[in-house]
Amino acid sequence: VFTDGSKLLTTTAALSTWSPTATANGAMTATADAVYSAKYIRIGNFIHFFCGMSFTVGGTPDTTINISVPWSGTAHNVNLTFACAANDGGGGGISDARWRYDGTNIIVFKAGLANWTAGVNAAIFISDKVEA
Repeated sequence: VFTDGSKLLTTTAALSTWSPTATANGAMTATADAVYSAKYIRIGNFIHFFCGMSFTVGGTPDTTINISVPWSGTAHNVNLTFACAANDGGGGGISDARWRYDGTNIIVFKAGLANWTAGVNAAIFISDKVEA
């Protein structure tokens, strides 16, 4: 109990895992190659999650990769985005990778909506939370 009388929220719930899939917009394809880790836990009104996976980008390069999640929640405003670690397989990390949540999927993109690079070894790593 804190000095103001509030209590720290605790949970005994275990982390759950999921098997995310990757899709893309336009004529681009995204095929999951490996899921390094995909875990989440609901605490109060928030879902805390980590997702690390690699995928192959094919087709005609476009702007967004969609990552499936096993929960639904409150979508972010289209202009509300968060930084994440990403590599588009085109020769290194993406310094301006962003993500947002549309209520059913995590959407990963480069700031300025630049196209992804076609090829193997694209990857994302996100550790954050969304409102349930």
